[in-house]
Amino acid sequence: MKTFVLLCVIGLFANALVYGFMPNYSFPLLGLPKDAGVLHIGRAIMGAYFGVATSWCLMAFVAKVPEKAIIHIAVFMFFVALMRVVSLVLDGPSHPFFLVALGLEVSCFLVATWFLRPEANSQKS
Repeated sequence: MKTFVLLCVIGLFANALVYGFMPNYSFPLLGLPKDAGVLHIGRAIMGAYFGVATSWCLMAFVAKVPEKAIIHIAVFMFFVALMRVVSLVLDGPSHPFFLVALGLEVSCFLVATWFLRPEANSQKS
Protein backbone atom coordinates (compact mmCIF):
# COMPACT_ATOMS: atom_id res chain seq x y z
CA MET A 1 0.00 0.00 0.00
CA LYS A 2 2.78 2.44 0.90
CA THR A 3 4.58 1.57 -2.33
CA PHE A 4 1.47 2.56 -4.29
CA VAL A 5 1.26 5.85 -2.38
CA LEU A 6 4.93 6.52 -3.15
CA LEU A 7 4.39 5.78 -6.86
CA CYS A 8 1.43 8.19 -6.90
CA VAL A 9 3.53 10.85 -5.16
CA ILE A 10 6.34 10.46 -7.71
CA GLY A 11 3.86 10.61 -10.59
CA LEU A 12 2.11 13.69 -9.24
CA PHE A 13 5.43 15.46 -8.61
CA ALA A 14 6.49 14.69 -12.19
CA ASN A 15 3.18 15.97 -13.52
CA ALA A 16 3.52 19.10 -11.40
CA LEU A 17 6.93 19.78 -12.89
CA VAL A 18 5.48 19.55 -16.42
CA TYR A 19 2.93 22.24 -15.54
CA GLY A 20 5.07 24.64 -13.56
CA PHE A 21 8.84 24.10 -13.49
CA MET A 22 9.67 25.13 -17.05
CA PRO A 23 6.34 25.98 -18.67
CA ASN A 24 8.07 28.08 -21.34
CA TYR A 25 9.52 24.79 -22.59
CA SER A 26 6.81 22.24 -21.74
CA PHE A 27 3.69 24.20 -22.71
CA PRO A 28 4.56 24.55 -26.43
CA LEU A 29 5.26 20.79 -26.53
CA LEU A 30 1.72 20.24 -25.23
CA GLY A 31 0.16 22.79 -27.57
CA LEU A 32 -0.53 25.23 -24.74
CA PRO A 33 -0.02 28.99 -25.08
CA LYS A 34 2.82 30.72 -23.24
CA ASP A 35 0.97 33.86 -22.19
CA ALA A 36 1.42 35.14 -18.64
CA GLY A 37 -2.03 34.06 -17.46
CA VAL A 38 -1.59 30.46 -18.56
CA LEU A 39 1.94 30.33 -17.12
CA HIS A 40 0.55 31.60 -13.81
CA ILE A 41 -2.11 28.87 -13.84
CA GLY A 42 0.56 26.25 -14.61
CA ARG A 43 2.66 27.29 -11.64
CA ALA A 44 -0.41 27.38 -9.40
CA ILE A 45 -1.25 23.82 -10.49
CA MET A 46 2.34 22.83 -9.69
CA GLY A 47 1.96 24.23 -6.18
CA ALA A 48 -1.38 22.51 -5.66
CA TYR A 49 0.02 19.17 -6.87
CA PHE A 50 3.08 19.54 -4.61
CA GLY A 51 0.75 20.20 -1.67
CA VAL A 52 -1.45 17.20 -2.44
CA ALA A 53 1.53 14.87 -2.92
CA THR A 54 3.09 16.10 0.31
CA SER A 55 -0.14 15.40 2.20
CA TRP A 56 -0.14 11.83 0.82
CA CYS A 57 3.43 11.37 2.10
CA LEU A 58 2.55 12.77 5.51
CA MET A 59 -0.47 10.49 5.81
CA ALA A 60 1.31 7.34 4.67
CA PHE A 61 4.77 7.73 6.17
CA VAL A 62 4.59 10.18 9.09
CA ALA A 63 1.11 9.73 10.54
CA LYS A 64 1.21 6.02 9.59
CA VAL A 65 -2.32 6.03 8.16
CA PRO A 66 -1.79 4.93 4.55
CA GLU A 67 -5.49 4.08 4.24
CA LYS A 68 -6.32 7.78 4.49
CA ALA A 69 -3.77 8.54 1.79
CA ILE A 70 -5.37 5.86 -0.40
CA ILE A 71 -8.84 7.37 0.13
CA HIS A 72 -7.48 10.80 -0.80
CA ILE A 73 -5.74 9.37 -3.88
CA ALA A 74 -8.97 7.68 -5.00
CA VAL A 75 -11.01 10.87 -4.62
CA PHE A 76 -8.35 13.07 -6.23
CA MET A 77 -7.80 10.78 -9.22
CA PHE A 78 -11.54 10.31 -9.74
CA PHE A 79 -12.25 14.02 -9.96
CA VAL A 80 -9.19 14.88 -12.06
CA ALA A 81 -10.12 12.09 -14.50
CA LEU A 82 -13.77 13.16 -14.49
CA MET A 83 -12.84 16.73 -15.38
CA ARG A 84 -10.55 15.49 -18.18
CA VAL A 85 -13.50 13.53 -19.61
CA VAL A 86 -15.76 16.60 -19.29
CA SER A 87 -13.10 18.65 -21.09
CA LEU A 88 -12.83 16.03 -23.85
CA VAL A 89 -16.60 16.14 -24.36
CA LEU A 90 -16.93 19.94 -24.21
CA ASP A 91 -13.62 21.06 -25.74
CA GLY A 92 -12.61 18.13 -27.93
CA PRO A 93 -9.35 16.19 -27.95
CA SER A 94 -6.05 17.85 -27.16
CA HIS A 95 -2.45 16.67 -26.98
CA PRO A 96 -1.97 12.88 -26.54
CA PHE A 97 -0.19 13.60 -23.22
CA PHE A 98 -3.57 14.41 -21.71
CA LEU A 99 -5.05 11.09 -22.87
CA VAL A 100 -2.12 9.25 -21.31
CA ALA A 101 -2.66 11.26 -18.12
CA LEU A 102 -6.35 10.30 -18.17
CA GLY A 103 -5.42 6.63 -18.47
CA LEU A 104 -3.00 6.88 -15.57
CA GLU A 105 -5.54 8.73 -13.42
CA VAL A 106 -8.22 6.11 -14.07
CA SER A 107 -5.69 3.35 -13.35
CA CYS A 108 -4.64 4.97 -10.07
CA PHE A 109 -8.29 5.39 -9.08
CA LEU A 110 -8.99 1.71 -9.78
CA VAL A 111 -5.92 0.52 -7.87
CA ALA A 112 -6.79 2.79 -4.93
CA THR A 113 -10.35 1.44 -4.78
CA TRP A 114 -8.91 -2.09 -4.96
CA PHE A 115 -6.79 -1.33 -1.88
CA LEU A 116 -9.88 -0.02 -0.08
CA ARG A 117 -11.98 -3.15 -0.53
CA PRO A 118 -12.88 -4.90 2.76
CA GLU A 119 -10.82 -8.02 1.97
CA ALA A 120 -7.64 -5.96 1.57
CA ASN A 121 -8.13 -4.27 4.92
CA SER A 122 -8.89 -7.52 6.77
CA GLN A 123 -5.71 -9.17 5.40
CA LYS A 124 -3.54 -6.38 6.85
CA SER A 125 -4.07 -7.42 10.45
